[in-house]
Amino acid sequence: METNKVNLNRDNSIELLTSILLEYPIINTVDINLEEKSLKISFLIDEEITYESWLNQKRKIEQHFRLFNKFKKKNKQNIIVTKDDYNGLTRLNLSRDLEGCSKNELDFIISVLKEIFEDKLLKNQNFYYAKGASAIDSLLEEVSKDNLLEDMGREYLGFIEEDKVLVFNKNRNNA
Repeated sequence: METNKVNLNRDNSIELLTSILLEYPIINTVDINLEEKSLKISFLIDEEITYESWLNQKRKIEQHFRLFNKFKKKNKQNIIVTKDDYNGLTRLNLSRDLEGCSKNELDFIISVLKEIFEDKLLKNQNFYYAKGASAIDSLLEEVSKDNLLEDMGREYLGFIEEDKVLVFNKNRNNA
């Protein structure tokens, strides 16, 4: 039986995913779709959000994101904000293109979410990461430049469970 081993030194996507999860314990999951060149991050909120409250919070997130991009002089940078309710919890999903994404933008989004949701935003308490020089910006750039033909069907999902970072290749092509 043949096994597929991932060479962590060569796979920028896995390194990026792991770096984001370690740098931001407030992020619940990171999903990178290389075929679509998209990044989806999710957060857990310790309450079910009402429809009226959700519309207001979603509008604030989108406005902050547009304003950030206006100051950075980025054109047509969109973010898709959705939510799922889970029996007392809300999972907030943010999706955007990998192109133009930066650590500075992630820092900004996290600060906006902390301002909007305050202490209701859950974070991983079991994992502590010593802040150091982050490679997120360079990894985002490398992943967004990777060859699309080589990446067909490759999609990675990562999250932290207990004290481990778990990364899965959600490959839709079983060839």
